[in-house]
Amino acid sequence: MMTAIAAAAGAADAPAAVAKQHPYSCDLELQFASPKHAQVAADALAVDQEMSPKSVSRTFTTDGCTMKLHVEAADARFLRLTMLSFFDMSAVVVKTLQEFGGEQEGGAAAR
Repeated sequence: MMTAIAAAAGAADAPAAVAKQHPYSCDLELQFASPKHAQVAADALAVDQEMSPKSVSRTFTTDGCTMKLHVEAADARFLRLTMLSFFDMSAVVVKTLQEFGGEQEGGAAAR
């Protein structure tokens, strides 16, 4: 089952218009031990809004134990800053899941 969470204003824009506005993109997958933890991580990370919603669009999805992130940005600088921020925030989420979500289900590994 695939669950999508839009994390940026303008996510309902036509795909062609977004592609022209945001020519830079990155896809990332994090593997979790359980689908529940993948969904908790996606929900926690999607809450934060972008500082420049017109310049960056983020979409989180989950597919089983995998959390997927798709980022589109207006320029390379915005993409880099968004990804750095994501890594910082996801490290906190993973540590929290490890501490409070059960030892066997808390780990995540980037693919």
